[in-house]
Amino acid sequence: MHFFATTSRGLEPVLQRELRRIGAKDPRRSRGGVSFSGGLEAGYRSVLWSRVANRVLLSLGQLGAATADQLYRNVKQIPWEQHLYPGSTLAVDFIGANDEIRHGNFGAQKVKDAVVDRLRDLTGKRPSVDRHNPDLRINVHLSGRQAQVAVDLSGDSQHRRGYRQEGVMAPLKETLGAGLLLLAGWDRIGPNGGPFLDPMCGSGTLLIEAAWIAGDHAPGLLRNRFGLHGWRGHDSRLWDGLVDEARSRWEKGRTTLPSIIGIDLDPTAVRATEANLKRCGLDGVVKVIRGDLRFKEGMTVVPEEPAGLLLSNPPYGERLEQELSASALHRWFTSLLAKKLGGWRGGLILPKGESRFNAENGRSYDLFNGRIACHLWLVGDEPGPRRREKKPTAKSRDAVTSRDARGADASGRDVRGREVWKKQRSAATESSREEADDVPRVDLPPIDLTGGSTVSGTGGEMLANRLRKNLKHLRRWAKREQVSCFRVYDADLPEYAVAVDLYGDWVHVQEYQAPSSIDPLLARKRLQEAVHVIPEALGLGRDRLRLKVRRRGRGGQQYEKIQDSGAFQEVEEGGLRFRINLTDYLDSGLFLDHRLVRGWVREWAAGRDFLNLFGYTGSATVYAADGVAASTTTVDLSNTYLEWARANMQQNGFDQPHHRYVRDDVLGWMKREKRRYGLILLDPPTFSNSRKMNRELDISRDHVALIRSAASLLVPDGLLIFSCNFRKFRLDEEQLSRDFELEDRSRASIPPDFGRRGNIHTCWWIQRRG
Repeated sequence: MHFFATTSRGLEPVLQRELRRIGAKDPRRSRGGVSFSGGLEAGYRSVLWSRVANRVLLSLGQLGAATADQLYRNVKQIPWEQHLYPGSTLAVDFIGANDEIRHGNFGAQKVKDAVVDRLRDLTGKRPSVDRHNPDLRINVHLSGRQAQVAVDLSGDSQHRRGYRQEGVMAPLKETLGAGLLLLAGWDRIGPNGGPFLDPMCGSGTLLIEAAWIAGDHAPGLLRNRFGLHGWRGHDSRLWDGLVDEARSRWEKGRTTLPSIIGIDLDPTAVRATEANLKRCGLDGVVKVIRGDLRFKEGMTVVPEEPAGLLLSNPPYGERLEQELSASALHRWFTSLLAKKLGGWRGGLILPKGESRFNAENGRSYDLFNGRIACHLWLVGDEPGPRRREKKPTAKSRDAVTSRDARGADASGRDVRGREVWKKQRSAATESSREEADDVPRVDLPPIDLTGGSTVSGTGGEMLANRLRKNLKHLRRWAKREQVSCFRVYDADLPEYAVAVDLYGDWVHVQEYQAPSSIDPLLARKRLQEAVHVIPEALGLGRDRLRLKVRRRGRGGQQYEKIQDSGAFQEVEEGGLRFRINLTDYLDSGLFLDHRLVRGWVREWAAGRDFLNLFGYTGSATVYAADGVAASTTTVDLSNTYLEWARANMQQNGFDQPHHRYVRDDVLGWMKREKRRYGLILLDPPTFSNSRKMNRELDISRDHVALIRSAASLLVPDGLLIFSCNFRKFRLDEEQLSRDFELEDRSRASIPPDFGRRGNIHTCWWIQRRG
């Protein structure tokens, strides 16, 4: 089946990501909505679960409609008896015009006549028209000489959630409110425990949508009726099952809601919010207060918790000037975030053209609130997940201080021996990801991947226990973040110096080359043990394991083929799909430790021209396109990786001509490039002496010149994100700080699954001074 979901202008990328998460196939953006395909369940889930779709239309096909008579004939050929019961009611929504059909009412009349005439001819009964509450709503979109005909599965607009009875001035549609929250990253902040605050909450739209997103509440759960209920093709058993599933998810999710607080000075607004919360079952869960956060005493309501999200829809126009001038609003808002809510992200939705709130001192998204052109203004980075630090107990303090002269701790293990192993592991892991960029070479050791299934020895049991513990912890996080590939283990136990990555239902194991001080036979034995333990501990078959070993070699070899199986898999990250290859190359095609960096690219990309230097497989380019970049340019010396990047883009529906792919030596290409870019990602290899390059690249030696060349391609307010995976790398701040604003983002760029190795890469935000 083929569907089209409509949404407010500006929210198409949000809807596309949402539909992909729901399970829609091949969602593709267009102006005002997203087309997708799938079974009936995909359509039903989009009706029940889409937070930003206004309507979900089931396509019946495209037909010729050059004239009114042609429109009538072709519509009459559609088997309406499969969609509408005799004696039922219908309504027609007709959009568009051409030279022959100049008015929507006229086009709707011709469509209605065709449907009624067909059913009367077949059954002797004719359906009647009910414009307000029909059994079946038909949607027709006329463009030129063609018309798209569809059944409206939503019936009424999906912004009507089924609870609202009261409103106040400056209303905000629920679908737009949900879109604002998703653009601001609330779907990641809330489930991680971050609080939410709306200091001008009106009738509570943002509060309710925030609670439903954080608590996994389907936005359509309170609606008694949708358009699909009057459709003859309706599968009531399928629908009822999805509703039951949604109720179960809400019962579970509501127990973990973070703090959600609304404030408003208007008593009418507070009463309306309280009434709406009660009808949603959120009274006593979401807190609403009459007051003014501008006053000092109001600050007592701000939750003393980790950083969260402040988002509000202040009153527009005359009311805004009466209650809070634009200049005062700007001063108050920025001061609140700087002095009282340090580390929070803040956002306001404002009329377009308000000069104090612009992209130069924040991020701006152009949107429409009904017919009002507006923009969402966001400041601050997305807060990270909550981290609870364990306070040392008396028992643990005693354990730390009870080491005896022999070097054993309270558990009886030899501390000195463990320290030796730590040093050995450190030496071994020098050929980790940093060495992957720094002249790696791959061998596939002759390890038996098929024999035996039992864990041999205490060490194997320790490894299995550690894997299970890590997986249990990370799986909850991965589910919240819609991540299907992540690192489970990274040489946590020095005896087993391997990295273990999950890619869906595949496990990718990389052995760090042991230092020369380790007996090769002992290293081989432990690797064999690990290979037996890992699939069993992760609940996977041994045939789902792929093994590689990293060693030093010549520069750039990590990008060369080591096999030629051509076996690609598909994984999901951040609501996007990527092709990976676990057999033919040393790296998979998706650098997992750069997940948060890619997220920053998506956040900054809106309306900017994006440049991806040393683009590899284009994963960051996909994120930029998903963030509504004005254009993207991906530069890499390898045809293989550029084609891989193109495939990744096409797989996500980004095959438009404003996405460029350039095969060239990056160093030489930057000297010739004339265009300027609003966002650049520079993620070079540590060392490369490819024959295709004019000169070798050594990042420690060449990074100042490389950064200067890349920064010369920035527009005045542009951002350069520089990343490097050489663990010994040190940025030459003294030279660069003369001309650039430098912000070290390394710690903030490490995702939770790489927290055990916080120095796996460095990352800097760089902007030109002046």
